[in-house]
This record gives sequence, structure tokens and C-alpha cells, in this order.
Amino acid sequence: MLEKASKPSVGFIGLGNMGLPMARNLLKKGFPLTVYDISSDRSAVLAREGARVAQSPTDLAGRCDIICCSLPEPKVSREVIAGESGIAAGLRPGSIVVELSTVPPSLIREMCQVVERRGGWLLDAGVAGGVPNAEKGTLTIMVGGDRLAYERASAALQAIGSNIFYMGPSGHGMIAKIVNNAIAHVNVVAAVEGMALGVKAGLSPDLLAEVLSKGSANSYQFENRVKGRLLKRNFKPGMKLHLAYKDSRLACELGNELGVPLFVTGVAHSVYQEGMSAGWADEDYVTIAKIWEKLLGISIESGDK
Repeated sequence: MLEKASKPSVGFIGLGNMGLPMARNLLKKGFPLTVYDISSDRSAVLAREGARVAQSPTDLAGRCDIICCSLPEPKVSREVIAGESGIAAGLRPGSIVVELSTVPPSLIREMCQVVERRGGWLLDAGVAGGVPNAEKGTLTIMVGGDRLAYERASAALQAIGSNIFYMGPSGHGMIAKIVNNAIAHVNVVAAVEGMALGVKAGLSPDLLAEVLSKGSANSYQFENRVKGRLLKRNFKPGMKLHLAYKDSRLACELGNELGVPLFVTGVAHSVYQEGMSAGWADEDYVTIAKIWEKLLGISIESGDK
């Protein structure tokens, strides 16, 4: 059970580009931390900083009051929570599972039932802000689930985010995250396409990017992905293309489920699919710019070497 007198013990499963800095911030804020990742090297990084390392999700769940998950795919989340060696198998009554991964709302509701049968709670907590904000502990977090569980987990959430919103019942946090990412990923496609148009017409990539960043075309995505990555030819992932593709697929699936036409989101999804087919799955998703570059014989690249 969670203790009021001291900070609850926290477990963190999934130490990828987002998970590792989130877990590190929990450790920095003084939470007793236990970690698990399929890569022992990733776990070892935090072990050197004071975290304990679990042998499985089941082992971790048995040690912790709050269990956070940051995982790449819905099927992985299901296995980690409900699988043979999953969280549910070791969950202590009264513990809280915080699903930070981007998964369908339907999976959240399914896993909520699994966790509740073991006497715990599950919160869906979509995060936005990318790796830079994960590192600074300034993520935006959209939470769905039981209000009391949200309040009990709020101190841990505040260690990784600065803008935390309770969205309502189970699944609502994930719906907000899917909508956020659908808009953000459409933005990247539009920004790249616009840059390709201007460069093909003879404009300097640097000058065009500077002008756009001073006008109504500017956005977080334009600054971070076009100016921060594309112009510098830096395709080392913040967010990998296959994850952006997964998120846009989830948006399309949710639209189909609800009968909501997603005209622009559907087109953007086809662009990410084209990038996947080209073999760029593990690059940052602004790598989709290479689609236009190959078609047009251009390079959207800074002239500053």
C-alpha cells in the first residue's frame, strides 16, 4: 500500500528514448526506483545511478507501489501487463499501474479489468513533448482512469511532467494523446511538403526555414524537426518513424471505430507508410522528407557547414 509518510516505491518498465529520462527524473526526485528493460545495458545505466533492477515485470510489480510502463507497441504492452511474466502476476493489492505508452483506448479498458481483478488500478497517461521535455521533466501528461488513483499517483507524475491533466474515465487520457499525435504528425508532413515546394522553386532552405519560423507556419514541430533536424541532416531518432506510423494508425483506427472521417490524417498516414516501405523505420520520422527529395531531385539541407 502507498505510504503517506514517505515517497511510494516506483517501478519503471521500458527504458527507451522516452522511458530512460522519465525514469531518471523519478530517481532524481527521490523516489525509490526499480527498473526493468529487455536490454540489460539500459537497466545498468540507471543501476549505476541508484536504481534497483528487477528480473521481470512480475518481479518488479511485487516490489512497487506504482508501476510505470513506456513501451513501443500495443502487443508489447498487453504482454508486459497481462502476460505469463507480466505485471498482473506479481501485482500487490492497492498498487497503481501507469501506462505511459501510446496504445488504443480499447486496450486500456481491457488491461484496466486485468489490473482491477488483482486489486489494483490502471491509469492511462499519454505523454507529449518528446525527448527534450522528457529529459527536463516538463512533459505534458494526459491521464484517464480512477480519480483517487490519479491523486495518489500525482506526485510521481509531477516528477516527469509539468503540465498534468486529468481527462476523465479510463481511456480518455489515451484518446487525448492520440489526437495530439495525429495533429503533430500531420504538421510534420505539411511542413516537409511546404519546404520541398519552396526548395524546388529555387529558394534557399535556410532562408525559407527562417522566414517560415517567423510567421504563421511556425510550430514546435517546425522548430524541432525541420530546423532542428532536417536542415542539419540529423535523422538520429527522437521519435522513430515506426512509432509515428503506429500512432497515426491508431488515430485512423479510432476514427473508423467512431465513424469520424480523418481526411488529412489518413493522407499523412500514407506518407509514413511510404517511409516505412523505404526502410527508414528506425530513423527520426522527419526522414519522410527523403520521399520528396528523391522524387524532385532536391536536398532540404542547410548551406551552413
